[in-house]
Amino acid sequence: MFVCPQCARAFTEADIDRCPDDGSLLYAVGGEDSSPSVALVPGAEVAGKYELVHELPRRGGAGRTWIAYQKALERHVELRLLPQSLVRGPTEQARFQREVQAWAKLHDDHLARLFDSGFTLEG
Repeated sequence: MFVCPQCARAFTEADIDRCPDDGSLLYAVGGEDSSPSVALVPGAEVAGKYELVHELPRRGGAGRTWIAYQKALERHVELRLLPQSLVRGPTEQARFQREVQAWAKLHDDHLARLFDSGFTLEG
């Protein structure tokens, strides 16, 4: 199921990515009975774009950090994967999106650069 974070309208169609009412980006919302999550093991594919290579030691913050191979650009990147429980509902997903947009505007030699963000259908 997909939900609009602005109007909270739910959609089941997988072929739309924006709310027809207000144009907001729709977020995939999964419950306990949704598609099984991808097993986070070396070689697993994430979002159809990344192949996990090896997990990095915990560095603080939420989620797990991996070295992954970005297939389209043929390069290795650092990939942070957050647990579904942190961004389960449309409110949390909208907050995450605002944080990503703010982070993308920051430019400093001492900050990691952000190249991509998003949600998987698996959550």
